[in-house]
Formats: sequence, C-alpha cells, structure tokens
Amino acid sequence: MILPVEKSVALFDLSKQVLLVHGRPKIGKSTLCSQLFPNALFIATESGLNFLEVYKTNVTSWGKFLEVCGELAKSNGRYSPVIIDTIDSLVVYCVEFVCAREKINHPSDYEYGKGWSMVTKELQRVLSKLCAMGHGLVLVGHTKTEEVKTKTKAYNRETISITGENRRIVLALADLILYIDSETEEGGGEKRVIRTKTSLYFEAGDRSNLLPSVLPLDAKEVLKYFKKEEVKK
Repeated sequence: MILPVEKSVALFDLSKQVLLVHGRPKIGKSTLCSQLFPNALFIATESGLNFLEVYKTNVTSWGKFLEVCGELAKSNGRYSPVIIDTIDSLVVYCVEFVCAREKINHPSDYEYGKGWSMVTKELQRVLSKLCAMGHGLVLVGHTKTEEVKTKTKAYNRETISITGENRRIVLALADLILYIDSETEEGGGEKRVIRTKTSLYFEAGDRSNLLPSVLPLDAKEVLKYFKKEEVKK
C-alpha cells in the first residue's frame, strides 16, 4: 500500500454521499429525493413512483438487484446517486435469497443466529460494493414507532423499520439520516419538515454538520447548504 502524501479534499456534493431518508408512508420521501437528485436512478423495490418523472428500474428479487448492480458498474457514472426505494423491501428480498440458497424456510431455522448472520453478510457485501462504485447512494425507508424504557422513563421513538444487525449496517453506512416528519401549525394545519440531528425521539444524523436541526420539506432548502461557495471549514 502506498501511503498518502496529501490530505483528501472534502467532498460537498450531496449526490456523492450516502443518505438514509425515512418517514411514514406518503409523507414525501420519494418526491424529495427526485427533486434533490434529477439524475438519480431509482431502484424501485415496491410501488409508489408512478406520479414521478424519474429514471427507474423495478426490482422484485435479490437476483434482479444483483443484475442491476452489475449494469451500474458498467454505466460510467451516468446516474448519480442510486436510490433504493425502499430498503425495507430490499432486505426482504435478501432474506428470501439466502433462504432459497440455503434451502431453509426462515433464517431462524439455523441455530445461534447463523441464518440471520448470513443475511446481514450478504446485505453488507453488496451495499458496500455499491457505495464503492462512487455513484452516491440513497436508502429510502419506512419509519416505525418503538417504545423505549429506561430506569426513569418510557417514551416512543421514531426509527427505521429494519431490525437487528441489518438495521446497524444501514445506519452505519449513512452520512446523513433525514427523518421526514410533520408539525401541527396554528389553526390545525400540517407542516412537513426534515429533522437532521440525533434525538431521543427520532432517528436522524448529520456527519457533515452543515444542516440545521430542522428544515422545511423543500429540496432547495437542503441543497443550499452544500454549495461549495457557502461551505467554509
């Protein structure tokens, strides 16, 4: 290995990052992604993109997903980023693939978590390779409410619906975790917002430290924080 002689250059192009975007159904996750990234390729693992004009390919199995990844490796960066919509369904396809390969009905058929470990290993292997292609990656996911209990309190937390080690893999990959939420305005109206910072009550995060904690659900409001001329470190 040749050791570096110069520092790496900070990359402020949002389309080259790894994003996790999650929220309840029909709150605007896919629409936001289409507005943020007009040159993206949507890997549609479930329905929901019919009213959007986007580059998309439908995927209903892990094998088909691997085929798409193979084509992306030869696409010379035509699409940026790649958007998996949704990661929830893709994990299901990965489970089905591993079960068929191992000739079992469910990952729990193997003792000591061996089956689930195989699923996680396959998911991590392919997503890591996809990230390494340099297209940028966006994972769109559903939100679930989980009850958290501590010694002093119990509260609800909005988090991604993926569980176990697969959840850890997805969260670890993301440079930004954007939680799409809604607030009640005076008069009873609803205002949709993007939450970007870690909280006890929802899953969010921002490695760039460029975004405010709350943004309106507006692609322009997000993109302006990633213009090079406005970023000074």
